[in-house]
Amino acid sequence: MGSSDSVQAFIRINISFPCNCIKDEFLGHTFHCNIESGDTYASIVNKSYSNLTTINWLEQFNSYTATNISDDGVLNVTVSCLCGDSSISKDYGLFITYPLRAGDILESIARESNIATDMLRRYNIDVDFYAGTGFVYVPGKDTFISLS
Repeated sequence: MGSSDSVQAFIRINISFPCNCIKDEFLGHTFHCNIESGDTYASIVNKSYSNLTTINWLEQFNSYTATNISDDGVLNVTVSCLCGDSSISKDYGLFITYPLRAGDILESIARESNIATDMLRRYNIDVDFYAGTGFVYVPGKDTFISLS
């Protein structure tokens, strides 16, 4: 029996967050993560944030180096996001930042998301869908927001 304070391992959940301009360089959102004894940037990237961020970004947005993280405190965890491209499609205004796992392929992501493979490629031009790491943007529709 699960706890209301936990999530089953290896399942995907979608969490909505605002997409803002970070340092006038890219679109993203910064979460605050409580540090626990034994945490490393790699464990935060891989386990806590499912590869939605990188070690490089943790180093860039925090005062700790990768080899000298405090045993307690708070880290800034920046996640990239996408606000769409009306030249590709005006039908999508919501995007899921989807972390790739081993075994994910373009076709399985398209099937699971009910999105055409061509549409996924157009929103993720330089992505290797077969790498098993990194993330892709999956277009979606919010049933509560009208795009017209």
